[in-house]
Amino acid sequence: MKLIYVANSRIPTEKAHGVQIMNTCAALSAALAAQGDSLELVIPARANSISADPFDYYGVPRLFRIRRLATVDLMRWSDAVPPVFALQTFTFLISLLWKRMRGAWPRDAVWYGRDELVMGPLALFSRDVFWETHLPARNMFARMAARRARGIVCVTEGLAEHCRSILHAPADKVSVIRNGVDAAAFDAMPSDKASVRRELGLPPVPAKLVTYSGSLALYSWKGVDIFMDALARLGSLDVRFLLVGGSPKDVAALTTRYPDPRFIFAGLVPSEKVRAYLTASDILVLPNKSGDPMSEKFTSPMKLFEYMASGVPIVASDLPSVREILPADAGVFVHPNDPAALASGIGQALADPAASAARAGRARRAVLAYTWTARAQKILGLIRTQR
Repeated sequence: MKLIYVANSRIPTEKAHGVQIMNTCAALSAALAAQGDSLELVIPARANSISADPFDYYGVPRLFRIRRLATVDLMRWSDAVPPVFALQTFTFLISLLWKRMRGAWPRDAVWYGRDELVMGPLALFSRDVFWETHLPARNMFARMAARRARGIVCVTEGLAEHCRSILHAPADKVSVIRNGVDAAAFDAMPSDKASVRRELGLPPVPAKLVTYSGSLALYSWKGVDIFMDALARLGSLDVRFLLVGGSPKDVAALTTRYPDPRFIFAGLVPSEKVRAYLTASDILVLPNKSGDPMSEKFTSPMKLFEYMASGVPIVASDLPSVREILPADAGVFVHPNDPAALASGIGQALADPAASAARAGRARRAVLAYTWTARAQKILGLIRTQR
Protein backbone atom coordinates (compact mmCIF):
# COMPACT_ATOMS: atom_id res chain seq x y z
CA MET A 1 0.00 0.00 0.00
CA LYS A 2 1.17 3.51 -0.84
CA LEU A 3 -0.18 6.01 1.69
CA ILE A 4 -0.14 9.69 0.73
CA TYR A 5 -0.53 12.07 3.67
CA VAL A 6 -1.69 15.47 2.36
CA ALA A 7 -1.10 18.49 4.59
CA ASN A 8 -1.82 21.99 3.35
CA SER A 9 0.55 23.37 5.97
CA ARG A 10 3.84 25.21 6.26
CA ILE A 11 6.31 22.59 7.52
CA PRO A 12 8.20 23.18 9.75
CA THR A 13 5.88 25.42 11.72
CA GLU A 14 5.96 26.78 15.24
CA LYS A 15 2.37 25.58 15.71
CA ALA A 16 1.37 22.30 17.35
CA HIS A 17 -0.14 20.77 14.22
CA GLY A 18 3.35 20.41 12.75
CA VAL A 19 4.37 18.16 15.64
CA GLN A 20 1.22 16.12 15.17
CA ILE A 21 1.64 15.71 11.40
CA MET A 22 5.33 14.80 11.44
CA ASN A 23 5.03 12.33 14.32
CA THR A 24 1.94 10.71 12.81
CA CYS A 25 3.77 10.31 9.48
CA ALA A 26 6.84 8.83 11.17
CA ALA A 27 4.79 6.30 13.13
CA LEU A 28 2.69 5.36 10.10
CA SER A 29 5.85 4.97 8.00
CA ALA A 30 7.45 2.65 10.53
CA ALA A 31 4.35 0.46 10.64
CA LEU A 32 4.01 0.41 6.84
CA ALA A 33 7.69 -0.38 6.27
CA ALA A 34 7.34 -3.53 8.36
CA GLN A 35 4.90 -4.75 5.69
CA GLY A 36 6.88 -3.52 2.69
CA ASP A 37 4.68 -0.42 2.20
CA SER A 38 5.50 3.28 2.33
CA LEU A 39 4.22 6.78 3.04
CA GLU A 40 4.80 10.14 1.39
CA LEU A 41 3.98 13.52 2.93
CA VAL A 42 2.74 16.08 0.40
CA ILE A 43 2.84 19.75 1.42
CA PRO A 44 2.79 23.13 -0.36
CA ALA A 45 6.02 24.87 -1.32
CA ARG A 46 5.75 27.97 0.85
CA ALA A 47 8.10 30.63 2.17
CA ASN A 48 9.17 29.77 5.69
CA SER A 49 11.01 31.76 8.34
CA ILE A 50 12.08 28.43 9.86
CA SER A 51 14.99 27.19 7.74
CA ALA A 52 15.63 23.93 9.60
CA ASP A 53 15.15 20.56 7.97
CA PRO A 54 11.72 19.21 9.06
CA PHE A 55 13.13 15.90 10.31
CA ASP A 56 15.76 17.69 12.39
CA TYR A 57 13.31 20.32 13.65
CA TYR A 58 10.85 17.74 14.96
CA GLY A 59 13.40 15.07 15.87
CA VAL A 60 11.69 12.32 13.88
CA PRO A 61 13.44 9.60 11.84
CA ARG A 62 13.75 9.98 8.05
CA LEU A 63 11.33 7.20 7.22
CA PHE A 64 9.28 8.97 4.55
CA ARG A 65 9.62 11.34 1.64
CA ILE A 66 8.37 14.93 1.75
CA ARG A 67 7.14 16.28 -1.59
CA ARG A 68 6.45 20.01 -2.01
CA LEU A 69 3.94 21.15 -4.62
CA ALA A 70 3.71 24.53 -6.31
CA THR A 71 1.21 26.98 -4.85
CA VAL A 72 0.48 30.70 -5.02
CA ASP A 73 1.93 31.79 -1.69
CA LEU A 74 0.91 35.22 -0.43
CA MET A 75 0.48 33.97 3.13
CA ARG A 76 3.74 35.53 4.33
CA TRP A 77 2.15 38.96 3.99
CA SER A 78 -1.55 38.40 4.65
CA ASP A 79 -2.17 34.97 6.15
CA ALA A 80 -5.21 36.25 8.08
CA VAL A 81 -7.07 37.44 4.96
CA PRO A 82 -9.56 34.76 3.81
CA PRO A 83 -9.09 35.34 0.03
CA VAL A 84 -5.33 34.88 0.40
CA PHE A 85 -5.78 31.57 2.21
CA ALA A 86 -8.43 30.47 -0.33
CA LEU A 87 -6.07 31.21 -3.23
CA GLN A 88 -3.23 29.30 -1.61
CA THR A 89 -5.47 26.31 -0.87
CA PHE A 90 -7.02 26.27 -4.34
CA THR A 91 -3.67 26.36 -6.13
CA PHE A 92 -2.28 23.64 -3.87
CA LEU A 93 -5.31 21.47 -4.67
CA ILE A 94 -4.87 22.06 -8.41
CA SER A 95 -1.19 21.09 -8.18
CA LEU A 96 -2.14 17.95 -6.29
CA LEU A 97 -4.81 16.89 -8.79
CA TRP A 98 -2.53 17.68 -11.74
CA LYS A 99 0.30 15.58 -10.31
CA ARG A 100 -2.12 12.76 -9.62
CA MET A 101 -3.48 12.87 -13.15
CA ARG A 102 0.08 12.81 -14.52
CA GLY A 103 0.83 9.60 -12.62
CA ALA A 104 2.96 10.92 -9.78
CA TRP A 105 1.39 8.32 -7.49
CA PRO A 106 -0.07 4.84 -8.01
CA ARG A 107 -3.72 4.79 -9.04
CA ASP A 108 -4.53 2.65 -6.00
CA ALA A 109 -2.79 4.95 -3.51
CA VAL A 110 -4.59 5.69 -0.26
CA TRP A 111 -5.03 9.39 0.58
CA TYR A 112 -5.06 10.71 4.13
CA GLY A 113 -5.25 14.27 5.44
CA ARG A 114 -6.73 16.68 7.97
CA ASP A 115 -7.89 19.56 5.74
CA GLU A 116 -11.46 19.24 4.45
CA LEU A 117 -10.83 21.98 1.86
CA VAL A 118 -8.45 19.57 0.15
CA MET A 119 -9.73 16.14 1.17
CA GLY A 120 -13.35 16.88 0.22
CA PRO A 121 -12.60 17.72 -3.44
CA LEU A 122 -9.94 14.98 -3.59
CA ALA A 123 -12.63 12.45 -2.65
CA LEU A 124 -14.39 13.30 -5.92
CA PHE A 125 -11.40 11.92 -7.85
CA SER A 126 -10.18 9.07 -5.67
CA ARG A 127 -12.08 6.29 -3.96
CA ASP A 128 -9.60 5.69 -1.11
CA VAL A 129 -9.69 8.95 0.84
CA PHE A 130 -9.54 9.12 4.64
CA TRP A 131 -10.19 12.38 6.45
CA GLU A 132 -8.87 13.30 9.90
CA THR A 133 -10.82 16.16 11.42
CA HIS A 134 -9.68 18.52 14.18
CA LEU A 135 -12.31 21.25 13.84
CA PRO A 136 -16.14 21.26 13.83
CA ALA A 137 -16.36 22.51 10.24
CA ARG A 138 -19.81 22.86 8.66
CA ASN A 139 -18.86 24.02 5.15
CA MET A 140 -19.62 22.25 1.90
CA PHE A 141 -16.15 20.71 1.77
CA ALA A 142 -16.56 19.14 5.19
CA ARG A 143 -19.91 17.73 4.13
CA MET A 144 -18.31 16.44 0.94
CA ALA A 145 -15.52 14.75 2.90
CA ALA A 146 -17.98 13.29 5.41
CA ARG A 147 -20.12 11.87 2.63
CA ARG A 148 -17.44 10.55 0.25
CA ALA A 149 -14.43 9.62 2.43
CA ARG A 150 -13.93 5.94 3.18
CA GLY A 151 -13.29 6.68 6.82
CA ILE A 152 -13.22 9.64 9.20
CA VAL A 153 -10.78 9.99 12.09
CA CYS A 154 -11.95 12.31 14.88
CA VAL A 155 -9.59 13.36 17.66
CA THR A 156 -12.38 13.78 20.25
CA GLU A 157 -15.79 12.33 21.04
CA GLY A 158 -17.29 15.78 20.44
CA LEU A 159 -15.97 15.83 16.87
CA ALA A 160 -17.29 12.33 16.26
CA GLU A 161 -20.75 13.43 17.35
CA HIS A 162 -20.45 16.52 15.14
CA CYS A 163 -19.61 14.37 12.12
CA ARG A 164 -22.54 12.05 12.76
CA SER A 165 -25.21 14.60 13.68
CA ILE A 166 -24.22 17.77 11.79
CA LEU A 167 -22.36 16.42 8.75
CA HIS A 168 -24.54 13.26 8.61
CA ALA A 169 -21.58 10.93 8.19
CA PRO A 170 -22.53 7.24 8.48
CA ALA A 171 -21.75 6.06 12.00
CA ASP A 172 -19.69 3.11 10.76
CA LYS A 173 -17.30 5.50 8.99
CA VAL A 174 -16.48 7.51 12.12
CA SER A 175 -13.70 6.54 14.54
CA VAL A 176 -12.25 8.39 17.52
CA ILE A 177 -8.44 8.27 17.43
CA ARG A 178 -6.97 10.88 19.74
CA ASN A 179 -3.67 12.72 19.44
CA GLY A 180 -0.45 11.15 20.68
CA VAL A 181 2.91 11.66 22.32
CA ASP A 182 6.46 10.33 22.20
CA ALA A 183 6.45 8.92 25.72
CA ALA A 184 9.88 7.32 25.27
CA ALA A 185 11.44 10.75 24.67
CA PHE A 186 10.47 11.73 28.21
CA ASP A 187 12.10 8.57 29.58
CA ALA A 188 15.41 9.88 28.25
CA MET A 189 15.13 13.15 30.19
CA PRO A 190 17.33 13.56 33.32
CA SER A 191 15.48 12.83 36.54
CA ASP A 192 17.37 15.49 38.52
CA LYS A 193 15.32 18.72 38.35
CA ALA A 194 18.16 20.75 39.82
CA SER A 195 20.56 19.96 36.98
CA VAL A 196 17.91 20.53 34.30
CA ARG A 197 17.09 23.93 35.81
CA ARG A 198 20.75 24.91 35.87
CA GLU A 199 21.10 24.01 32.21
CA LEU A 200 18.00 26.04 31.29
CA GLY A 201 18.87 29.01 33.49
CA LEU A 202 15.79 28.57 35.66
CA PRO A 203 15.41 29.39 39.38
CA PRO A 204 17.09 26.69 41.45
CA VAL A 205 15.33 24.17 43.66
CA PRO A 206 13.56 24.63 46.12
CA ALA A 207 11.73 27.45 44.28
CA LYS A 208 8.48 26.04 42.89
CA LEU A 209 8.03 26.22 39.13
CA VAL A 210 4.49 26.20 37.72
CA THR A 211 4.44 25.88 33.93
CA TYR A 212 2.10 26.50 31.02
CA SER A 213 3.13 25.40 27.52
CA GLY A 214 1.47 26.48 24.29
CA SER A 215 -0.15 29.46 22.64
CA LEU A 216 0.17 32.79 24.45
CA ALA A 217 -2.81 34.45 22.77
CA LEU A 218 -4.29 36.51 25.59
CA TYR A 219 -8.01 36.04 26.31
CA SER A 220 -8.36 33.08 23.95
CA TRP A 221 -10.11 29.91 25.10
CA LYS A 222 -6.73 28.44 26.05
CA GLY A 223 -6.85 30.49 29.25
CA VAL A 224 -3.46 32.19 29.37
CA ASP A 225 -5.06 35.13 31.18
CA ILE A 226 -6.55 32.77 33.80
CA PHE A 227 -3.12 31.23 34.35
CA MET A 228 -1.39 34.58 34.73
CA ASP A 229 -4.06 36.07 36.99
CA ALA A 230 -3.69 33.07 39.32
CA LEU A 231 -0.18 34.04 40.42
CA ALA A 232 -1.36 37.01 42.50
CA ARG A 233 -3.71 34.67 44.40
CA LEU A 234 -0.94 32.35 45.61
CA GLY A 235 0.13 34.66 48.39
CA SER A 236 3.66 34.37 49.76
CA LEU A 237 4.53 30.99 48.22
CA ASP A 238 8.03 30.91 46.69
CA VAL A 239 6.70 30.17 43.22
CA ARG A 240 7.52 31.18 39.65
CA PHE A 241 5.20 30.94 36.66
CA LEU A 242 6.94 29.72 33.49
CA LEU A 243 5.40 30.17 30.03
CA VAL A 244 6.83 28.09 27.17
CA GLY A 245 5.83 29.17 23.66
CA GLY A 246 4.55 32.33 22.03
CA SER A 247 6.00 34.68 19.44
CA PRO A 248 8.23 37.61 20.47
CA LYS A 249 5.20 39.85 19.94
CA ASP A 250 3.10 37.71 22.32
CA VAL A 251 5.83 37.69 24.94
CA ALA A 252 6.30 41.47 24.71
CA ALA A 253 2.56 42.06 25.13
CA LEU A 254 2.33 39.80 28.18
CA THR A 255 5.45 41.27 29.76
CA THR A 256 3.87 44.72 29.50
CA ARG A 257 0.53 43.53 30.84
CA TYR A 258 2.06 41.40 33.65
CA PRO A 259 5.32 43.04 34.83
CA ASP A 260 5.67 40.76 37.88
CA PRO A 261 9.27 39.37 37.82
CA ARG A 262 7.99 35.99 38.96
CA PHE A 263 6.80 35.38 35.38
CA ILE A 264 9.43 33.66 33.22
CA PHE A 265 9.05 33.56 29.43
CA ALA A 266 10.94 30.88 27.52
CA GLY A 267 9.49 31.82 24.11
CA LEU A 268 9.36 29.42 21.19
CA VAL A 269 11.72 26.48 21.67
CA PRO A 270 12.30 23.15 19.83
CA SER A 271 10.31 20.09 20.88
CA GLU A 272 13.14 18.49 22.84
CA LYS A 273 13.65 21.69 24.83
CA VAL A 274 9.92 21.84 25.64
CA ARG A 275 10.35 18.42 27.23
CA ALA A 276 13.22 19.77 29.33
CA TYR A 277 11.14 22.70 30.60
CA LEU A 278 8.27 20.38 31.51
CA THR A 279 10.60 17.98 33.32
CA ALA A 280 12.12 20.87 35.28
CA SER A 281 8.70 21.95 36.58
CA ASP A 282 6.84 21.15 39.78
CA ILE A 283 3.32 21.66 38.40
CA LEU A 284 1.97 21.75 34.82
CA VAL A 285 -1.19 23.74 34.15
CA LEU A 286 -3.90 23.36 31.49
CA PRO A 287 -6.21 26.38 32.06
CA ASN A 288 -8.62 25.95 29.12
CA LYS A 289 -11.82 27.98 29.43
CA SER A 290 -15.46 26.93 29.41
CA GLY A 291 -18.03 28.72 27.26
CA ASP A 292 -16.30 27.91 23.96
CA PRO A 293 -17.30 24.65 22.22
CA MET A 294 -13.78 24.27 20.83
CA SER A 295 -12.37 24.24 24.35
CA GLU A 296 -15.14 22.16 25.91
CA LYS A 297 -15.72 19.45 23.29
CA PHE A 298 -13.46 19.59 20.25
CA THR A 299 -9.84 20.16 21.28
CA SER A 300 -7.44 17.28 21.89
CA PRO A 301 -4.60 19.28 23.50
CA MET A 302 -1.13 18.17 22.46
CA LYS A 303 0.23 19.73 25.64
CA LEU A 304 -1.95 17.50 27.82
CA PHE A 305 -0.42 14.32 26.38
CA GLU A 306 3.06 15.79 26.91
CA TYR A 307 2.16 16.80 30.47
CA MET A 308 1.00 13.27 31.20
CA ALA A 309 4.14 11.73 29.67
CA SER A 310 6.42 14.00 31.72
CA GLY A 311 5.44 12.47 35.06
CA VAL A 312 4.96 15.97 36.52
CA PRO A 313 1.73 16.72 38.49
CA ILE A 314 -1.06 18.35 36.48
CA VAL A 315 -3.66 20.95 37.40
CA ALA A 316 -6.34 21.23 34.70
CA SER A 317 -9.68 22.84 33.97
CA ASP A 318 -12.60 20.51 34.55
CA LEU A 319 -13.88 20.17 30.97
CA PRO A 320 -15.20 17.19 28.94
CA SER A 321 -12.34 17.52 26.41
CA VAL A 322 -9.83 17.11 29.26
CA ARG A 323 -11.76 14.44 31.15
CA GLU A 324 -11.84 12.12 28.14
CA ILE A 325 -8.02 12.00 28.20
CA LEU A 326 -6.90 12.60 31.79
CA PRO A 327 -8.33 10.10 34.32
CA ALA A 328 -10.17 11.51 37.32
CA ASP A 329 -7.50 10.30 39.75
CA ALA A 330 -4.55 11.47 37.63
CA GLY A 331 -4.70 15.25 38.13
CA VAL A 332 -6.23 18.08 40.11
CA PHE A 333 -9.32 19.39 38.31
CA VAL A 334 -10.46 22.97 38.91
CA HIS A 335 -13.43 25.10 37.94
CA PRO A 336 -12.56 26.80 34.60
CA ASN A 337 -12.43 30.57 33.98
CA ASP A 338 -11.59 31.17 37.66
CA PRO A 339 -8.06 32.34 38.62
CA ALA A 340 -8.83 31.82 42.32
CA ALA A 341 -9.88 28.21 41.70
CA LEU A 342 -6.76 27.62 39.62
CA ALA A 343 -4.56 29.10 42.34
CA SER A 344 -6.28 26.88 44.90
CA GLY A 345 -5.64 23.79 42.75
CA ILE A 346 -1.97 24.73 42.33
CA GLY A 347 -1.68 25.28 46.09
CA GLN A 348 -3.30 21.91 46.77
CA ALA A 349 -0.89 20.12 44.43
CA LEU A 350 2.15 21.86 45.96
CA ALA A 351 1.02 21.23 49.55
CA ASP A 352 0.89 17.43 49.23
CA PRO A 353 3.85 16.24 47.13
CA ALA A 354 3.17 12.55 47.80
CA ALA A 355 -0.42 12.70 46.55
CA SER A 356 0.66 14.80 43.58
CA ALA A 357 3.38 12.31 42.66
CA ALA A 358 0.87 9.45 42.83
CA ARG A 359 -1.53 11.29 40.52
CA ALA A 360 1.33 12.06 38.12
CA GLY A 361 2.30 8.38 38.05
CA ARG A 362 -1.25 7.40 37.13
CA ALA A 363 -1.26 10.02 34.35
CA ARG A 364 2.01 8.65 33.01
CA ARG A 365 0.64 5.10 32.91
CA ALA A 366 -2.57 6.26 31.24
CA VAL A 367 -0.77 8.13 28.46
CA LEU A 368 0.96 4.95 27.25
CA ALA A 369 -2.29 4.18 25.42
CA TYR A 370 -1.72 7.35 23.35
CA THR A 371 1.74 6.89 21.86
CA TRP A 372 2.26 7.79 18.20
CA THR A 373 2.88 4.10 17.49
CA ALA A 374 -0.45 3.11 19.04
CA ARG A 375 -2.16 5.89 17.09
CA ALA A 376 -0.63 4.73 13.79
CA GLN A 377 -1.79 1.17 14.36
CA LYS A 378 -5.36 2.38 14.94
CA ILE A 379 -5.30 4.50 11.77
CA LEU A 380 -3.96 1.64 9.66
CA GLY A 381 -6.53 -0.70 11.18
CA LEU A 382 -9.28 1.72 10.15
CA ILE A 383 -7.89 2.00 6.62
CA ARG A 384 -7.69 -1.77 6.16
CA THR A 385 -11.20 -2.25 7.52
CA GLN A 386 -12.85 0.46 5.43
CA ARG A 387 -11.11 -0.08 2.06
